[in-house]
Amino acid sequence: MDRCPHVRGVRRLEFQAALIDDPVRRLRFLRSATKASDVGDGPASNRGLRALLVAVVMIPLLIDRNPAVLSAEPRTSAIFPRVSNYDPPTVWLVERGAEHEMYSNGLRIENAFLAATHKRSYQIFDREYPNRIAARTKTDPAGIVFHTSESMQLEFEEGRNGALQRIGESLLGYVRARRSYNFLIDRFGRTFRIVPETDVANHAGHSIWADAKYIYLNLNSSFIGVSFEAETQVGEQPAVNPAQIHAGRMLAAMLRSQYGIAVENCVTHAQVSVNPANMRIGYHTDWAANFPFAAMGLPDNYALALPSIATFGFTYDATFLRSTGRSLWRGLAAGEELLRQSAAARGVPAAEYRKALQRQYQEKISALRRLGVQEETSNEAN
Repeated sequence: MDRCPHVRGVRRLEFQAALIDDPVRRLRFLRSATKASDVGDGPASNRGLRALLVAVVMIPLLIDRNPAVLSAEPRTSAIFPRVSNYDPPTVWLVERGAEHEMYSNGLRIENAFLAATHKRSYQIFDREYPNRIAARTKTDPAGIVFHTSESMQLEFEEGRNGALQRIGESLLGYVRARRSYNFLIDRFGRTFRIVPETDVANHAGHSIWADAKYIYLNLNSSFIGVSFEAETQVGEQPAVNPAQIHAGRMLAAMLRSQYGIAVENCVTHAQVSVNPANMRIGYHTDWAANFPFAAMGLPDNYALALPSIATFGFTYDATFLRSTGRSLWRGLAAGEELLRQSAAARGVPAAEYRKALQRQYQEKISALRRLGVQEETSNEAN
């Protein structure tokens, strides 16, 4: 470890300056630091700062030509290891009726509760250069967020058919009025389209995910919301029945086939939900555990490092940990480890690095607002 206070100060100043995206703000920051001479005394210190001033102002140009320059982003290979044997299946539309669709894998979608909102359109951040918004506005969904409805549940048994149907129809009316999801799978395994895939549903609100190419914020516009009529359970068993799992597998296969959705972008609400007010993850905890990834034809994405932690420094509390069982512990631990590794690579304490990442999150949200991106977060579903 370098024990020279001057060198340590220069490195810290370099780190702080590199986190400022706007070159004009970066230049002002460094000029102010140079005048203050707060990394050492005497002419040598000022020469070092002047050299740093030139170097850091040139960072955007250097990054364009040299992708190996450290960014504020962990290596994507560590977050999303290559997954084989999960290529999207080929599923096609076979029949379209007045209130239903039939697909080649046996999926039947009911459209009796269909409700339009506004067209899907969203901006994303480049994973290789995380401080840049990708130039092209996207309109196709990039992923799927799985939810539970958190609605009233009766024992699923033959003698309760009438009550089960009435409760299901009441739930469908409720989510339709609020445009809460794109799809709802009821307890009989029937798949209802609520909001068309071309439109935005109010299902994810403040949320974060990333894949090998892009960073996604506020997933209402970028991800499809699929909910199961179910209630979160902390035990070992899934909250859904075999009919729902079968329907969910067919629906996921159709959506992945139609839109080329990557398997790492098929995640649960608890994995993506955040609360910007206190910078904690898990504002919603549905499917914090026991999502049947394998039965849905998907890899166990609970093992993926959470981008909300690794990329933006979010934290979590004991209440959230109690809701995860063993499932999300792996993603939490992996995200924390990547954050620690990134901080160590920059010679910065993990706590300081986390704060810097949190500032970057706030700056990205502000950038989206400046672009006029509208996200309906007030009606976020459970």
